[in-house]
Amino acid sequence: MKFFENLSIPAKLMTCFAIMIAVILMVAGAGIFATMKVNSANDQRDYLSEFERDYRNLDRAYLIARQELVYFLTTGDRAGLTGYEASLEEIDTRTDVLKTYEVINPEVAALIEEMDGAIDRWEEIAVQQAQLMRHYLTVNHARAIEASGEPRELADQVTMIAGELAKNIDELVLEVEAEVANAMTIFQVTLGAGVVLLIAMAVLFGGTLSRMIATPIRKMTEAMGNLAAGNLDIETLDMKRADEVGAMAKSLEVFRENARERARMAEQEKVEAKRQVERSQRMGTLTKGFDEKIQDVLHAVNAALDDVRSASETLTSHAQRANQDAQDVAEQAQESSTNIETVASATAQLSASISEISSQIARVTEITQVAVGETERTNERVAKLNDAAQSVGEVVNLISDIADQTNLLALNATIESARAGEAGKGFAVVAGEVKNLASQTVKATEQITAKIAEMQSETGAASEAVRGFADTITKIDELMSVVASAVEEQGAATEEISRSVEGAANGNVAITNAVKNVADATTESGDLSSGQLDSVGRLAAANDELRSHVNGFLNDVRTV
Repeated sequence: MKFFENLSIPAKLMTCFAIMIAVILMVAGAGIFATMKVNSANDQRDYLSEFERDYRNLDRAYLIARQELVYFLTTGDRAGLTGYEASLEEIDTRTDVLKTYEVINPEVAALIEEMDGAIDRWEEIAVQQAQLMRHYLTVNHARAIEASGEPRELADQVTMIAGELAKNIDELVLEVEAEVANAMTIFQVTLGAGVVLLIAMAVLFGGTLSRMIATPIRKMTEAMGNLAAGNLDIETLDMKRADEVGAMAKSLEVFRENARERARMAEQEKVEAKRQVERSQRMGTLTKGFDEKIQDVLHAVNAALDDVRSASETLTSHAQRANQDAQDVAEQAQESSTNIETVASATAQLSASISEISSQIARVTEITQVAVGETERTNERVAKLNDAAQSVGEVVNLISDIADQTNLLALNATIESARAGEAGKGFAVVAGEVKNLASQTVKATEQITAKIAEMQSETGAASEAVRGFADTITKIDELMSVVASAVEEQGAATEEISRSVEGAANGNVAITNAVKNVADATTESGDLSSGQLDSVGRLAAANDELRSHVNGFLNDVRTV
């Protein structure tokens, strides 16, 4: 049992199934043996049945031959002789068939041999009797042989042998049936024992496998669940087993040891983390104090730097302002000179502008008169153009009347053509009227042409007059622009004179203020230089204090 327990799970399962398969093969072998036995017995029984049929056929053929011979001997009928001879052929055939069978047992073989000898002896006597019956002088001799009793004795012997054969065959058949029954009994017993044995082995193997595999696996599952839940005090399983259960128990033990090691390391990490937190808190306290001290020193440094920066910026501003004031004085003096020259130049330009304005006004007057004359001529030509337009209207009315008459005459000519009376006299009159109207239409057309030419001429003249008027107006516009420009120049010259005079006065005031500002900036620069010396002293003291705090902080950090 210990050996079986140390086998691997596949080996255990294969062993159990191998034993059950062996039992199944044993039962199957018994079944095959019984089947083979039954088949052999059936074959033997069939063989005996065929043998019995053939020797009975031989016996029947012999009896028929004897009856036919006795009939022939008694009656002398040739039909009996024919039946006898046919039966003899069947006896020979049946005898040959029996000789093909294998020897069943010695007794049967002796009986067959004895039966064959009796039949042969009878055939010899029967052949002699048949020969004697063929001649009428020997018929009685043939009948005397039958009456001697030997043929009867041979017949009784064959019948007795046939009975013995039947008895032996029946005994052999009973033996075969007994063997079949015995084989079936052995098969049934083997099958029942095999089924019972299989059930017993299934129960045994099921319980054994459950105890050796299922139960340890269930306990191991529970142990794994407890281990996963953090419970390290689990039941120690059997690690001495050599199968998979033992390997799993060893692995589970390794897991438990690893879990314990992880728990121990977690505890150490927790202590280390706590120590790191305390160290961080101490570092935070030192850093906070150092930061507060540094901030105070930096504030003092920043204040001193702000004072120095402010003083420097003020000195720079004063220097820039003094320089700018000096430049302003020079510029104001230069500007005063420029303004005086501008006043003189503007006065000359003013005089020239006034002269130009007078000249342009005279030219504007002349051009205006010319424009008035052009305007009158344009009005006359426009009036003629109106008259010509009226004449064109009258001519157009005349043409309209002529067209109406022509239409009427055309209508009459149509009517007359329809009538077609007296070779078209009426049509000729109408044609003459149409011809006269055509002449009037030509004349009216000539008049229209002449009027149109006249209108074109007047229109061209009017266009030229309007163009001349436009040119005149353009010239007047140009002159007026020149006059406006001269007036603008005069106003600008006047404004320039006024601005130059005012600039000269303001320049003198700016020069006075600039000199005063330079004096004030010089005094303030001296005061700021003294303040910068004090700020530099404060910076030196703050620097010493900062160095002391940094050294103390570094020493504290090293001791943490």
